[in-house]
Amino acid sequence: MRVEDVRRVLLIGSGTMGLQIGLQAATHGYEVVVYEIDSAAREAAPRRLRAYAEEQRTAGVLAAGELERSLARVTVTADPVAAGADSDVLIECVPEDPDLKGRVLAQFDGLCPPRTVFATNTST
Repeated sequence: MRVEDVRRVLLIGSGTMGLQIGLQAATHGYEVVVYEIDSAAREAAPRRLRAYAEEQRTAGVLAAGELERSLARVTVTADPVAAGADSDVLIECVPEDPDLKGRVLAQFDGLCPPRTVFATNTST
């Protein structure tokens, strides 16, 4: 797969790293799906994304119009089938638990298209 072929980026986890990576992908024009199973985190994700985007706007990194366009490219879901569908890149951003990371990657291996590039993120 070439970078020009990437259209949809899937982030697993809506913690600080997942949301900030997702925002960066959205500001660069990619459709972003954030998969989050925790209902409180899922509900807070759009507000947190907007706060990160506002920080970038205040710093002069992101124009006001681009802020709204970027946020419109992000979807947050608890549906793993919908999250995995048509994903070109998956970035796992779950807590530092090797067993959890393995389970998440195995689950989405069966849900994402064969072309999907899997990546893992670490907070340490």
